[in-house]
Formats: sequence, structure tokens, C-alpha cells
Amino acid sequence: MPDSLVFNNGTWIQVQGASASNLPTRDITVEAWVMLQNSTRWGGIVGYVEDNGAYERGFVLTYHNSKFGFAVSTSGNLPYLYGGPDYEFGVWYHVMGTWDGADIALYVDGLMVESQPLSGSAISYPDASYNTIMTIGSY
Repeated sequence: MPDSLVFNNGTWIQVQGASASNLPTRDITVEAWVMLQNSTRWGGIVGYVEDNGAYERGFVLTYHNSKFGFAVSTSGNLPYLYGGPDYEFGVWYHVMGTWDGADIALYVDGLMVESQPLSGSAISYPDASYNTIMTIGSY
């Protein structure tokens, strides 16, 4: 097994110093190598996100049930993009989400598996009252 971090039993990493003021406002690419050992309804790989249903801001590279996904907020909601084949447990995948101001796309192992138009002038980040943090290994 290559050098890696193992997250289990609710462990995750907080990225120190990350805030809306020093994150990309546009043209974002988020990527990671991941191997999942189980599934969850809303799993986070990496993100800076607030999603409480009524208030959705930020971005997140995620997995949900058996698919990888990516979401970016540009207008107060998080349109989630899921696609590709069902992932298998115990297999390494390279997962990447991109947004270029016009389209959002999801790649798995170098292949674009889903894309759709997503216009906007900038990423809508949570305001300071939410105390949002950037995480790796958590939604």
C-alpha cells in the first residue's frame, strides 16, 4: 500500500489557515486519491462547505452511496454532480472535480464521468458567522 492517511471512526483533518478569503473564487480544481472501505450517505473527501439544506455555500468533493461527486455553490445552492461507475471497496481511485465559471465536471481515474453547465461569476462561500472549516476526510 502506498503511503497514505487512514481515516476511520470519525477521524478527519482540519486544514489550518484556510478561509474564504484565501480560497479560489473561480476556476477551481479539487482532487484526491481515495480508497473507501465502506459507504455512507454523505461522505466528504475534501471541502470547504456549509450545507444545512436552507443555506448552501462552498465546494466539496464527495461520495454518496456508491458514486463519487462534486459540488460548487455559485448562487446560494449546491448543485451536486454524481457520476461514473459504482466505486468498489478497497480499490484506489483518483477523483477530481473542476469548475471553470461555465461548467462543472467530475473525473474518475482521468476520465470525465459527468459534466453540466454551471454559470456564475464566483464561488459563494459561507459567511463568517458559520465558522466553516476546510476538511479532509469529512463532509
